[in-house]
Amino acid sequence: MRLIPLTFILMYPGIMGYHELAHAVLRIVIDKDKHLLGELRGAYDLAKGNEFWETSDPIDYMSEYWAAGVTAYFSVYWHRDEIQIQRGDLQNQDEKLFDLIDGFFNDELNWKPECPE
Repeated sequence: MRLIPLTFILMYPGIMGYHELAHAVLRIVIDKDKHLLGELRGAYDLAKGNEFWETSDPIDYMSEYWAAGVTAYFSVYWHRDEIQIQRGDLQNQDEKLFDLIDGFFNDELNWKPECPE
């Protein structure tokens, strides 16, 4: 298994870094944990019928669904049809995915990334 180098993530602040980090977490951690993987599959299956994801690419693949959710969770804007999806949107529209991400990252400090301008 090949890991995504940290330098790659740091080279692409914002959506690309968080998106790729989310893919790495999925492959390295969640794919190995049957309970977490089952929770993600359950959230993904429910999301397929959710209008929030209906017209977007992330609903085509569970890995993209996870990565889009993580970027929205950290409010590193993910664009869906020119709409910026942020943490509050995710929490209100896909609570199951939000709770899974929140439980995984345990973001008690409510940390938000700051990208250089």
